[in-house]
Amino acid sequence: MRVAALEDTLRGIIKAWRDAERQQSKKFKDLGDIARLVESHPHLWPLLGEDLQALIQPPAKN
Repeated sequence: MRVAALEDTLRGIIKAWRDAERQQSKKFKDLGDIARLVESHPHLWPLLGEDLQALIQPPAKN
């Protein structure tokens, strides 16, 4: 069974978040989903653009 890689999942959510026609409530959910992914998988942080890095706290270093 094929499964999407985390990086692909993150890119898809970021694309949805950047969609200018997307409902505001869905954009807020997307932002939360992005933050949760990066918190759980800190190696994804560099995939965020500067716009998202300005909105989301960097993941804690262990």
